[in-house]
Amino acid sequence: MVCLLSTASADMLNGVTSFEPQEGICGRCGADILGHQKHMIKYRRDIDGLRAVAVVPVLLFHLGFSFLSGGFVGVDIFFVISGYLIGRTINQEMKSGTFSILNFYNRRFRRILPALFFMSAMVWIAIIAWFLPDSAAQNGQGMLTATLSVSNILFWRTISYFANGENQAFLHTWSLGVEEQFYLFFPLFMVLVYTISRIARRDLLLPLTLVTAAISFGLCVAMTQTRGSFAFYMLPTRTWELLLGFLVSLVPLQYLQVRWRREAVAATGLLLIILSLLLFDQHTPFPGVAALAPCLGAALLIAAGAHGITTTGWLLESRPMVFIGLISYSLYLWHWPLIIIGREGFEITTSSAQSKLLILAASFLAATVSWRFVEQPFRRPTVSRKAIFVGAGAGALVISAAAIALIVTGGMPARFDRTTLQFADFRFDRSQAYRSDICHIETKGKFSNYRRDICLPQPGSPPALIIIGDSHAAHLWWGLQQAAGNQPIYQATAVGCIPLLPEAAEAFSPECQKLRLFLRNDYLPQRRGDTILLSGRWSEHLLPSLQATLQWARSIGLNIVVAGDSPIYSVSLPHLLARAHQHNDPDYPSHFLTDRANLAAAVRAIAAKQNSPYLPLQETICPNGACVTLLPDGTPMFFDEDHLTPAGSAWLMRRMWPRIADAVAHPQISP
Repeated sequence: MVCLLSTASADMLNGVTSFEPQEGICGRCGADILGHQKHMIKYRRDIDGLRAVAVVPVLLFHLGFSFLSGGFVGVDIFFVISGYLIGRTINQEMKSGTFSILNFYNRRFRRILPALFFMSAMVWIAIIAWFLPDSAAQNGQGMLTATLSVSNILFWRTISYFANGENQAFLHTWSLGVEEQFYLFFPLFMVLVYTISRIARRDLLLPLTLVTAAISFGLCVAMTQTRGSFAFYMLPTRTWELLLGFLVSLVPLQYLQVRWRREAVAATGLLLIILSLLLFDQHTPFPGVAALAPCLGAALLIAAGAHGITTTGWLLESRPMVFIGLISYSLYLWHWPLIIIGREGFEITTSSAQSKLLILAASFLAATVSWRFVEQPFRRPTVSRKAIFVGAGAGALVISAAAIALIVTGGMPARFDRTTLQFADFRFDRSQAYRSDICHIETKGKFSNYRRDICLPQPGSPPALIIIGDSHAAHLWWGLQQAAGNQPIYQATAVGCIPLLPEAAEAFSPECQKLRLFLRNDYLPQRRGDTILLSGRWSEHLLPSLQATLQWARSIGLNIVVAGDSPIYSVSLPHLLARAHQHNDPDYPSHFLTDRANLAAAVRAIAAKQNSPYLPLQETICPNGACVTLLPDGTPMFFDEDHLTPAGSAWLMRRMWPRIADAVAHPQISP
């Protein structure tokens, strides 16, 4: 007898299940093979295609393909797909009275854990082979929290998603943490709603879901402005995205039975996703209101596809798209660790087209192998529910033990020689050199604690030199003060606070904006004749704002000096020096130097246009492209990717001081 034998196709970073009807011969039609019910949900090829639309941009974004500057929104698309498929399944089972929490987690474990554990084991081996102790210990934390589905909480506290991962091979598992936490509470939410509905004698599922999603969205918008890292990583601010997918399954939308309406809705959804991918970037406040675009786009595509064929759906159902969708979970799992392993073990960065294509090909190969030989076998009915639960527990214990071994040993330092470890263990407390929380507002600092009496010249005092900007300004203060001798160097800096007009560029934090407003409105207009040294981590999109800021400063009689940015490495310089020693290759750090020559030229041109002296920091540290990485006393030039050590600051400012002193002595001030 021919029947539909459902096999599972993984979703959401493939944690979600859509059921895939295939013709096959079974002993009993409708058998409850994996603990699902007999009324299997119809498999939709277009949703697998939508998974491809989600995962490929994430992969290309992480590889540094600039044309997809918003590729990170692929995760949001995954969330919507996940909420639609799993929410609909749970709802139908609850309606029929057949929902089982054991069967639910049986399905979840089959989809999520085998591929995750396999990837974690392979990455652990790579860590032992190539990672320096500090990175190894940090990755141990990532591995442990990923296994426990709480890595998003770790990364909220430690890493910016857009900070290039800091060699954390498990950074991408934050989204798995969000999803698993959601599905810890979602069944309880459904039970509560069904209970309230029975008591009220009316169906309250739709309104209560809408209210919950609205609360989460409001929290998301508010916290994106004030606590951006929390909003990005944490469940309360992401819940609405998963519930949006669930809402699609609750609303009938009968008007989509008409073909032209479906076409319009599907095309609009695809357009919203494309615009998000092309127009968003790491500077877009996200998730916030911006996340509506990709999420609504995904919801519209899912809704249109549920009611019939569309041209967009036909594209999504093409064989290449469906195949990528089928391997999307493994592709998501493997691509980021391969980027980090390539960087750590093989000097492969994502700076060249060849390296990008190499990692791309390796990611697809690893994903295909994982999907075929790891994911699929565990979906077969021959693996019992008991075996799945026992295997999940045993696997979690083994992976956790391996991760804990990395953590408690400090990354197993016995693998390396003494000199390598000296570089690898280089640490620096910047609080004294930056005058943290006195003249430099740190991440958790407050503008109200900024010491104007110490950090700024007092009213009526003679013209002075003030350095203004972000941490790339703060790291110059120590060297400036050493070079200036008895002449005081004043300072107004804050983390991430590019020295621009408050209205010209978005502030990194509310405290940064308060500092900017104080300087622009209350302080600098009273300081005609002062020399202001502007320094920051410049970027292309800020250049128009820089020009406007220079024009304003000159209009109020300030003498402006613009510092070009210092070199930026993609990996911590002490880490690179350890590798250089290990490989006996002094030129090793240069492979990880970010190319910012065009940006430096653009900043120089803007300064020249405004008749402001320019300090060529990168050109001084890297004459003819060969960067100074170690100072004569053996101290690294930088203590991380891009911040000078005090010795590095002093070395650099000794060379810049004649230019600065000349600018102070011969101010370029508008009449």
